[in-house]
Amino acid sequence: IDTAPGYGNGGWEESFGRHIDSLTPRPQISTKVRLEAEDMDNIPGAILRSLEASLTRLQVQRIELLQLH
Repeated sequence: IDTAPGYGNGGWEESFGRHIDSLTPRPQISTKVRLEAEDMDNIPGAILRSLEASLTRLQVQRIELLQLH
């Protein structure tokens, strides 16, 4: 499953997260890093915050692929 924080302003990740436990086998999940202009001074911190927010919205412990584009 390919998703991103920008899809529905995080809504797609939240919606998918509510249903992921019912999917068998568990799908592999990829998401993207959301960076804003103010993040340019601390890119590593921004990546971590974006990842943690996606994990929370998706209600998972891991994401198989994190993309920056």
